[in-house]
Amino acid sequence: MPHKANPIDFENSESNLGVANGGFFSSKLEVADFTTLQGIGKLQVNEARLSEDLNQCWEVLAEPIQTVMRRYNVPEPYEKLKELTRGKAITKESLRDFIEGLNIS
Repeated sequence: MPHKANPIDFENSESNLGVANGGFFSSKLEVADFTTLQGIGKLQVNEARLSEDLNQCWEVLAEPIQTVMRRYNVPEPYEKLKELTRGKAITKESLRDFIEGLNIS
């Protein structure tokens, strides 16, 4: 996969954080922090690919929509989005219709 980078720095960071959270090796926290920043420094954003992916996979917006629904106290946000997205193809139009039917600002 040309768009996937080797996540070794993040894997090392995760391991060190796990050890540090155990309390015994709290000095590993500094190492975990360093390797996390090292991994972030290697990231490159391919905006064209992200845009293409988002335009083909509208269901990735379900999580942020659920967050907004929770913010405005919409009852059962998870269940409503599950009903919309589970086993169905989501389009820009179907997602727009769902959002417009929420009655929130």
